[in-house]
Amino acid sequence: MGLFGGGKSREQIIAESAELNVSPQAEEKKDDATTGNAKIDIEFAKIKGQLDSFAEVRKATNERFSRISEQMGELRGMIIDTNKAMGKVEVSSTKAVDLVESVHPEKLMIEVRKQDGKIEALRASIESNEAIMKDLMLELKKMRDRMNFYKGV
Repeated sequence: MGLFGGGKSREQIIAESAELNVSPQAEEKKDDATTGNAKIDIEFAKIKGQLDSFAEVRKATNERFSRISEQMGELRGMIIDTNKAMGKVEVSSTKAVDLVESVHPEKLMIEVRKQDGKIEALRASIESNEAIMKDLMLELKKMRDRMNFYKGV
Protein backbone atom coordinates (compact mmCIF):
# COMPACT_ATOMS: atom_id res chain seq x y z
CA MET A 1 0.00 0.00 0.00
CA GLY A 2 1.12 3.51 -0.81
CA LEU A 3 0.96 6.60 1.28
CA PHE A 4 -2.39 7.34 2.90
CA GLY A 5 -3.57 3.83 2.12
CA GLY A 6 -4.98 4.62 -1.32
CA GLY A 7 -2.10 4.14 -3.75
CA LYS A 8 -0.16 1.27 -5.15
CA SER A 9 2.93 -0.06 -3.48
CA ARG A 10 6.40 0.61 -4.81
CA GLU A 11 6.81 -2.92 -6.13
CA GLN A 12 3.55 -2.73 -8.02
CA ILE A 13 4.55 0.56 -9.68
CA ILE A 14 7.93 -0.90 -10.69
CA ALA A 15 6.28 -4.03 -12.01
CA GLU A 16 3.78 -2.01 -14.05
CA SER A 17 6.49 0.25 -15.49
CA ALA A 18 8.59 -2.79 -16.36
CA GLU A 19 5.61 -4.36 -18.10
CA LEU A 20 5.01 -1.15 -20.09
CA ASN A 21 8.68 -0.87 -21.13
CA VAL A 22 8.90 -4.48 -22.29
CA SER A 23 8.51 -5.03 -26.06
CA PRO A 24 5.91 -7.48 -27.46
CA GLN A 25 8.59 -10.10 -28.07
CA ALA A 26 9.74 -9.73 -24.51
CA GLU A 27 6.15 -10.15 -23.32
CA GLU A 28 5.98 -13.50 -25.05
CA LYS A 29 9.21 -14.51 -23.35
CA LYS A 30 7.93 -13.14 -20.05
CA ASP A 31 4.85 -15.28 -20.24
CA ASP A 32 7.10 -18.28 -20.68
CA ALA A 33 9.33 -17.24 -17.77
CA THR A 34 6.70 -16.66 -15.11
CA THR A 35 7.27 -18.59 -11.97
CA GLY A 36 3.92 -18.12 -10.40
CA ASN A 37 5.43 -16.31 -7.43
CA ALA A 38 4.67 -12.54 -7.56
CA LYS A 39 7.75 -11.44 -5.62
CA ILE A 40 10.09 -13.43 -7.83
CA ASP A 41 8.35 -12.11 -10.94
CA ILE A 42 8.72 -8.55 -9.66
CA GLU A 43 12.40 -9.08 -8.86
CA PHE A 44 12.83 -10.70 -12.25
CA ALA A 45 11.20 -7.65 -13.90
CA LYS A 46 13.45 -5.30 -11.89
CA ILE A 47 16.57 -7.19 -12.91
CA LYS A 48 15.41 -7.27 -16.52
CA GLY A 49 14.78 -3.50 -16.42
CA GLN A 50 18.23 -2.93 -14.97
CA LEU A 51 19.80 -5.08 -17.67
CA ASP A 52 17.94 -3.12 -20.33
CA SER A 53 19.12 0.17 -18.84
CA PHE A 54 22.68 -1.17 -18.66
CA ALA A 55 22.43 -2.16 -22.32
CA GLU A 56 21.35 1.40 -23.19
CA VAL A 57 24.19 2.86 -21.12
CA ARG A 58 26.61 0.50 -22.89
CA LYS A 59 25.30 1.65 -26.29
CA ALA A 60 25.69 5.29 -25.30
CA THR A 61 29.19 4.63 -23.98
CA ASN A 62 30.16 2.79 -27.17
CA GLU A 63 28.89 5.68 -29.28
CA ARG A 64 30.82 8.12 -27.12
CA PHE A 65 33.99 6.04 -27.45
CA SER A 66 33.56 5.86 -31.21
CA ARG A 67 33.16 9.66 -31.40
CA ILE A 68 36.22 10.12 -29.22
CA SER A 69 38.16 7.69 -31.43
CA GLU A 70 37.17 9.67 -34.53
CA GLN A 71 38.26 12.90 -32.87
CA MET A 72 41.57 11.32 -31.88
CA GLY A 73 42.09 10.24 -35.50
CA GLU A 74 41.38 13.78 -36.69
CA LEU A 75 43.82 15.16 -34.13
CA ARG A 76 46.48 12.68 -35.25
CA GLY A 77 45.99 13.84 -38.83
CA MET A 78 46.29 17.47 -37.78
CA ILE A 79 49.45 16.70 -35.80
CA ILE A 80 50.96 14.93 -38.81
CA ASP A 81 50.12 17.91 -41.05
CA THR A 82 51.63 20.30 -38.50
CA ASN A 83 54.78 18.19 -38.28
CA LYS A 84 55.10 18.22 -42.09
CA ALA A 85 54.72 21.99 -42.15
CA MET A 86 57.31 22.36 -39.39
CA GLY A 87 59.70 20.13 -41.34
CA LYS A 88 59.30 22.34 -44.42
CA VAL A 89 59.95 25.46 -42.35
CA GLU A 90 63.01 23.84 -40.82
CA VAL A 91 64.38 22.89 -44.26
CA SER A 92 63.86 26.42 -45.62
CA SER A 93 65.48 28.01 -42.57
CA THR A 94 68.46 25.67 -42.94
CA LYS A 95 68.78 26.68 -46.60
CA ALA A 96 68.64 30.36 -45.64
CA VAL A 97 71.35 29.90 -43.01
CA ASP A 98 73.53 28.03 -45.52
CA LEU A 99 73.11 30.81 -48.08
CA VAL A 100 74.07 33.48 -45.56
CA GLU A 101 77.09 31.47 -44.46
CA SER A 102 78.19 30.90 -48.06
CA VAL A 103 78.35 34.66 -48.63
CA HIS A 104 80.76 35.05 -45.67
CA PRO A 105 79.25 38.24 -44.22
CA GLU A 106 82.39 39.07 -42.21
CA LYS A 107 84.58 39.11 -45.31
CA LEU A 108 81.93 41.03 -47.21
CA MET A 109 81.80 43.67 -44.44
CA ILE A 110 85.61 44.04 -44.51
CA GLU A 111 85.48 44.48 -48.30
CA VAL A 112 82.71 47.09 -48.00
CA ARG A 113 84.74 49.05 -45.43
CA LYS A 114 87.79 48.99 -47.71
CA GLN A 115 85.68 50.29 -50.60
CA ASP A 116 84.22 53.00 -48.34
CA GLY A 117 87.76 54.09 -47.45
CA LYS A 118 88.73 54.24 -51.12
CA ILE A 119 85.58 56.22 -51.95
CA GLU A 120 86.34 58.75 -49.20
CA ALA A 121 89.93 59.12 -50.46
CA LEU A 122 88.71 59.68 -54.02
CA ARG A 123 86.09 62.15 -52.80
CA ALA A 124 88.77 64.14 -50.98
CA SER A 125 90.93 64.07 -54.11
CA ILE A 126 88.04 65.29 -56.27
CA GLU A 127 87.29 68.12 -53.82
CA SER A 128 90.93 69.23 -53.84
CA ASN A 129 90.99 69.09 -57.65
CA GLU A 130 87.81 71.17 -57.78
CA ALA A 131 89.37 73.73 -55.43
CA ILE A 132 92.48 73.91 -57.63
CA MET A 133 90.31 74.32 -60.73
CA LYS A 134 88.40 77.16 -59.08
CA ASP A 135 91.63 78.90 -58.20
CA LEU A 136 92.90 78.41 -61.77
CA MET A 137 89.67 79.79 -63.20
CA LEU A 138 89.92 82.85 -60.96
CA GLU A 139 93.55 83.36 -62.00
CA LEU A 140 92.58 83.00 -65.67
CA LYS A 141 89.80 85.52 -65.24
CA LYS A 142 92.18 87.97 -63.59
CA MET A 143 94.67 87.49 -66.42
CA ARG A 144 91.99 88.17 -69.02
CA ASP A 145 90.93 91.27 -67.18
CA ARG A 146 94.55 92.50 -67.12
CA MET A 147 95.05 91.66 -70.77
CA ASN A 148 91.88 93.53 -71.67
CA PHE A 149 93.12 96.45 -69.62
CA TYR A 150 96.44 96.50 -71.52
CA LYS A 151 94.68 96.10 -74.85
CA GLY A 152 92.62 99.11 -74.22
CA VAL A 153 95.62 101.29 -73.30
